[in-house]
Amino acid sequence: MIETGTLTELRHLTRTNFLVETKLPIDSLHELVGIHNIKRTDHALSFQVDADAMDKVMMEISQYGIMKLESSPPTLEDLFMRHYEGAENASRRV
Repeated sequence: MIETGTLTELRHLTRTNFLVETKLPIDSLHELVGIHNIKRTDHALSFQVDADAMDKVMMEISQYGIMKLESSPPTLEDLFMRHYEGAENASRRV
């Protein structure tokens, strides 16, 4: 067992999921620290944001004219996968 707690208590361990549509295309999102798994669809971007990078990311994307913004907290699967990835990366360093 790595860590215990309720889903709400464990959400600090991972990233918030975002889906955003803007008036102007955002091409520099990958340059921001704390952004992960950027995927572009027809008119939107989906990505994950570390909790401590939320303010900077919101300021950055607001410059492009937000038309739609959806955010969702990490799921139990997201929490599990985040722990699994961390353990896998640690074992590779040994």
